[in-house]
Amino acid sequence: QCISYDPLPLPPLADAAPCDLITCRGCCRPVTVSLGSNNVMVRSCLSTLALVLIYCFYTVPFTFLQGIVSSTPLSEIPFISTLWAKWPRFIELTIGVIPGMINTLILSTLPTIFKALANSSGKASSLAAAEGSALKFYWWFMFITAFASPYIASSILTAYTSGNYQDSTEQLLTDIANTLPTQTSFFWLNWLLIRFSMTLPSSYMLQINTFLFYLLGLKCCTRMMSGGMNGPVVPYRVYVDSGAAFLCVVTLSFVSPIVAPAVLVYYLFAIPLLRRNCIYVYRPAYDGGGFRWPFLFDIFISSMVLAQFLLALILLLKAAVGCALVAILPLAPTIIFRNRCRQQYLKAFQDAGLLQTSTLDGWDLSVPTSVKKRTKFLEFLVDAHKAAYVPVCLAGDTVSVLTATPAAAEPLEYDMIH
Repeated sequence: QCISYDPLPLPPLADAAPCDLITCRGCCRPVTVSLGSNNVMVRSCLSTLALVLIYCFYTVPFTFLQGIVSSTPLSEIPFISTLWAKWPRFIELTIGVIPGMINTLILSTLPTIFKALANSSGKASSLAAAEGSALKFYWWFMFITAFASPYIASSILTAYTSGNYQDSTEQLLTDIANTLPTQTSFFWLNWLLIRFSMTLPSSYMLQINTFLFYLLGLKCCTRMMSGGMNGPVVPYRVYVDSGAAFLCVVTLSFVSPIVAPAVLVYYLFAIPLLRRNCIYVYRPAYDGGGFRWPFLFDIFISSMVLAQFLLALILLLKAAVGCALVAILPLAPTIIFRNRCRQQYLKAFQDAGLLQTSTLDGWDLSVPTSVKKRTKFLEFLVDAHKAAYVPVCLAGDTVSVLTATPAAAEPLEYDMIH
């Protein structure tokens, strides 16, 4: 069994100078690992405080947007009412997607903010570790703040204005169940429509951000978006956006079936586009192996857990106790399945990078070895990379003997006796 060396970071390493906000390296790379322990502690506390503030105060615009959707007609807002008087036909055609456009605009600023917090926290030893932290920050923001916190904030405001705090918990659950079919579904359906009809074609197919920065004369931003003209890196937000679409389909489709075909159209457009970009556009910045897959697995599991809870809650508030119990029964098997999968397969995904496996291939002559150990490692390589061996076996004698001859473990003079 191959065991990775956890303290070994993936290159490129964290090498940005502390408090360097002028150069591109200081802004876009993780701060150097040579910081003192006190400096790291202060940076970590400040990053955590910033995350708490973002998670709390970003609830305000989401609550405001969903409140507009549920209670106030958009035509009564002062700014929109002025536009309505000038261009009534145009506003009638576009007013339905205005909340989705504002939501997309708000969410578009967050990946950069979370990336900056992960880079400046002092805990990331490499670029891969910083992106992994930013990925977690962004997902839990989408899961907690953007999806669930508006109901909590609305219930707190309602209890505060009415002065009735005794029924606040029951009112919170009732509000969540009542707003899912109308307010929440409409809000996230708009986000899906804007996402696959505007954001994906403009930002991911046409790469319009690169051209805009070029026209504005922002050379540093242009190089950053184009990867120095060699191809941009894979934006980590694509994982969270796809996970948010899955969250919508599992949590909202049973109360608003129209969400399911919208998510289907999103995936039908996003999957081939992202596959094309990964082949022809994006350039990986590091070899991370499968280090993202465990958290992507947690994204799907957390979405299903929330969906099971909401379905059971809605059925319970509808006085369907038996159906609610049946709906909540898969919750425990889902959590057990998640723990069992991580226990059995987590190490395999952590050991998938070429850098980790290269430390186990016998290059370090100071580590005692034997023919038996090298043979076992060779069998592991063959089992893990059979797809690469098949063309060599089919080639026969038409290729070099060095590639056609099967690999074998040879005895060395510094082998262990046993």
